[in-house]
Amino acid sequence: MNLRLASSALLLCHIVFTACSPQPPDWPEVASADFSKIQIDQFEDHELEVPYFLFHFHTVANAVLEEGEHRGFLDLKVNRSPNDNQPYNARIMEMQMALAYFYGSDRAWNPYAGDPALRVRLEAMLDRWTRIQNPNGLFAEYSPDNWSLAPTSFGAMAAAQTLEILIASGHRFDQAILDQARQTLRQALMAMFTRKDMRRHARNWSNQFSGSYYAAMIYLKLWPDAELNAAFTRAVADAVAHDQSPAGFHYEQSGPDFGYSSVHDNNLQVAFPHLRERPDLLALILDSDRRWNEWLGANFMPQPGLAQPTFLTNAGINTRTSHAVQHPRVRPLAELVQPARALAHTDQERGREIAAARENLARVWGQWGRLSVPNAYSYRPAFVYGAWRPLDHWQPTEEQRVEAVRAFPHLAATNFNRQMHDAIPLTVTTVRRPSYFAAFNSGRIRVPRQSYGLGLVWHDRFGTAMQTVSGTKWAWGTRPAGEDAQVYERGHTHAAIRVNGTAVEAIPGRADLPAGTVTAHYPLGETGEKTVTFHGESIHVSISHQGGFTELVPLVMPIGAEIEPLEDRIVVRRDDGSSFTLRSHTAGAMISIGDSEPFADGLIRRLATVQAHGSLNYELRFE
Repeated sequence: MNLRLASSALLLCHIVFTACSPQPPDWPEVASADFSKIQIDQFEDHELEVPYFLFHFHTVANAVLEEGEHRGFLDLKVNRSPNDNQPYNARIMEMQMALAYFYGSDRAWNPYAGDPALRVRLEAMLDRWTRIQNPNGLFAEYSPDNWSLAPTSFGAMAAAQTLEILIASGHRFDQAILDQARQTLRQALMAMFTRKDMRRHARNWSNQFSGSYYAAMIYLKLWPDAELNAAFTRAVADAVAHDQSPAGFHYEQSGPDFGYSSVHDNNLQVAFPHLRERPDLLALILDSDRRWNEWLGANFMPQPGLAQPTFLTNAGINTRTSHAVQHPRVRPLAELVQPARALAHTDQERGREIAAARENLARVWGQWGRLSVPNAYSYRPAFVYGAWRPLDHWQPTEEQRVEAVRAFPHLAATNFNRQMHDAIPLTVTTVRRPSYFAAFNSGRIRVPRQSYGLGLVWHDRFGTAMQTVSGTKWAWGTRPAGEDAQVYERGHTHAAIRVNGTAVEAIPGRADLPAGTVTAHYPLGETGEKTVTFHGESIHVSISHQGGFTELVPLVMPIGAEIEPLEDRIVVRRDDGSSFTLRSHTAGAMISIGDSEPFADGLIRRLATVQAHGSLNYELRFE
């Protein structure tokens, strides 16, 4: 007897023949999938993630609570932080999308399509989701009364996908629950689009709102609704105008974060097929994505000589993550937004990824072991978005990607002074000379993990030689005496920027500054001051400070680079002959360099320190 018939028989027994057992009726178990009857070639290219989730699906489905006040809750810690796996957390309920996917997918490899044992669990989950919404249309995440944007927006995405699958499949389902879920979804969407507190929240945590695009377009396709459509259209226009900085970045915890670029891409990736049918909204989002990618291009440094395309980011200003390295990935709008092609997978890379995925499946087929529990990532339901329908977006050729990278500001020109400014305030001043590129960050710290000052020093042949990374020890700056002291640049760094001695007033957006020598001058707490001067051939740093202090310079270099430590300098030499030098011009200053730490394929970090007393002058120079 196959799985579907067995489950049907069990369910019929529970419904009709309850007298045959003295035990109270309960749900039949969802059986495990028999992988001896499933073949790899049954899966389409966009389904190659599915076998792992199929293998563990019975464990997940059987964890849905059958009774009690939390009936329908997924009592299994496999998605989101285990500490946050609480019945009030609506993010846990996004797993209903995975149940819907297997229930509604009529595929040769899927034994769960229309399975009654699965249906009763999915009905309970969807019913629970409708019951944990508050009267204002919102959902909670981190506490019972944490009614907020993220669980509402991402929950709406999952619910919209669930409803689309159920309606498209035509399999039996409780109509009353479907109707209530539709009403709940609409109320959530209207709350996000019309409530002022939700719009204010989106201006600080923009990725949490852009997920609603997909949910709204699914809803409107299934149930046309003039009122909802008008509110959605207004909200998208407002988001494009206010959830993104004039400098180009999307606000995350009120500032920039390069790690969260992937979340925006993921949201747009699933929404893009539907946006093609909404040219009014697509035009707004294309302009937003162009500005976003121009910001990325001004802050991403390509690294030469590595096995795969690699970019190091101006990561000291990250508000939420320590992401400092980026590789090309799916960029959903790259077909229409030329700057996005620089950071996109090529068509050939995509083909190699698919081939590698199939080879890997053949090696591990049916041998995934037990599901890792507790684990925040062992069963993430977001795989459904790409598995339900192909999301094979346009990819550039290698030539098109190279052309887009060459359009990066620091590759398209060899001499400029520019600023990107937000009223936070945050000012990123970039200086390009034929012999180097540097990014200097100044303004008000939004969160303690940020670190300002010199963020990047780069040369097109050597690559990045120095990088500050938010929330880590890899922070450039001046530290007062004391083992536990932080660099001053971990606090507000209100630098006066001058060009040829004339003060520059930063204005929101992006601006070219006059040609000439740039200086950045700022106090070091109440005990000193610091000036960074960007000359034509090198960067000079001058410090005056009461008592002893240490200057930290987080170096980046290829594995195997030659390090030459001398009394007054450290020289890093690549095997291609290019070099980077940190040199002190202050008698008595002591220079040392720490142990290496790998952080990307082919790259390591080493922390250089310069100990001084009273004052220090040093320079950074490429040869």
